[in-house]
Amino acid sequence: MFTKYRELKESLMSARKRFAGAVTAQETTAYLLTCASQFYKYVVSSFRFSILPCVRSEPFLSIQRADEFEINIGEYMGHTEAVYKENRTRTSKETLDWFDMREEFDYAFEDFSGLDFSGADLSEIDLRYADLSNTTLTNTDFQDAMLFGTRFCHANLQNADLRYCQMHEADFTGADLTNACFTATSAYRGVPNHAEWIITGYRSLSFRDANLTNADFSRCSIHDADFTGAVMDGTIIERNRLDQFALSAKQLKTITITDADTDLDAARKGV
Repeated sequence: MFTKYRELKESLMSARKRFAGAVTAQETTAYLLTCASQFYKYVVSSFRFSILPCVRSEPFLSIQRADEFEINIGEYMGHTEAVYKENRTRTSKETLDWFDMREEFDYAFEDFSGLDFSGADLSEIDLRYADLSNTTLTNTDFQDAMLFGTRFCHANLQNADLRYCQMHEADFTGADLTNACFTATSAYRGVPNHAEWIITGYRSLSFRDANLTNADFSRCSIHDADFTGAVMDGTIIERNRLDQFALSAKQLKTITITDADTDLDAARKGV
């Protein structure tokens, strides 16, 4: 993965010779060290997603793990980043009390799987790469939440409010999103700005095998999402945004296509 980093080093070391000693090898090495963090981000991203299939199969499942368990990537006794967490000590009430404190970064990457946050106000919370798989989230308010890479696999999100969320590479595989509102949400795949290389590319947002019956995608900016196997009966999508959605012929027949500013109740009734 650091092949390109070595190529950069060779290129800079060769180029510095043109300056007749004005740029030393030490200065070049110091500059290269400032670039290393960008390459390290790819290492972390690779492990973050390659670890998920491993933790769902043997031999990992047979390992005796503590109630609080995590896997970190980084240098021994140095800076590390968590790529997987489990926490079986949490209760729904204690966690909701913690959310009410609105800590700035504390909820990202955490394990909230299997809890019940029905009707909770989780708006504007940073839940990047948190695990909410198999969580009950009916009527939950996620407005303006940061949901980068958040896992909602097989969660119950009926009537959830996801307006204005940023949810690049979030995973809703198998989730029940009946009547969920995705108005003005955004998600894309890859690197948003190739001229300014500051982050690793995002994976596709996933709605594989999800139930999106009557979900509302009005005014959203969702690109390259995976809708394979999703139920989309009555899903609201605006005509001028259809090209953002890679849907099957069957799905196209079942969605509700509207024009901008269309009354949604009328659209569902076919008026």
